[in-house]
Parts: sequence; structure tokens; C-alpha cells
Amino acid sequence: LQYERLQYERLQYERLPYERLQYERLQYERLQYERLQYERLQYERLQYDRLQYDRLQYDRLQYDRLQYDRLQYDRLQYDRLQYERLQYHRLQYN
Repeated sequence: LQYERLQYERLQYERLPYERLQYERLQYERLQYERLQYERLQYERLQYDRLQYDRLQYDRLQYDRLQYDRLQYDRLQYDRLQYERLQYHRLQYN
């Protein structure tokens, strides 16, 4: 019985480093996985931020273009009114 107990204890003792190694390996893999997930999340955030930035740039461009078009339209209206006023004055003098 004593011998069996010693054998059992020796086996347990030998098994312990193996289990510790397995545990450490598992921990390492888990950390690697978490790091990968974190990096992926960072990458996705970066992509999202870039997309937002591009969208804002596009919106700003559209807004600037609209402002420019309005300005052009206002100038055209002004020129047309000036021309009509000139025509009206011409008619008055003739």
C-alpha cells in the first residue's frame, strides 16, 4: 500500500509540470486571441473613422459646391436684373 501511494504521488508530481505547461499554453493562447481581437477592433475603428472622415469630406465638398452654385445663380440673377434695368432705362430715354 505504501508503495502504491508513493507511486501515485510520484505520478501526480510528474503530472503536475505537464498540467502547468498545459495551463500556461492555454493562457498564452487566450492572450494571443485577446490581443488579436483587440487589434482587429482597433483596425475596424480606424476603418470606421476613415469612412466617417471621407463622408464628412464628401459632405463638405457637396456643401461648398452648393454654395458655389448658389453664388453663380445669384450672380446670374443680378446680371439679368441689371440688364433688364438697363433695357428699361433705354426705353425711357428713347
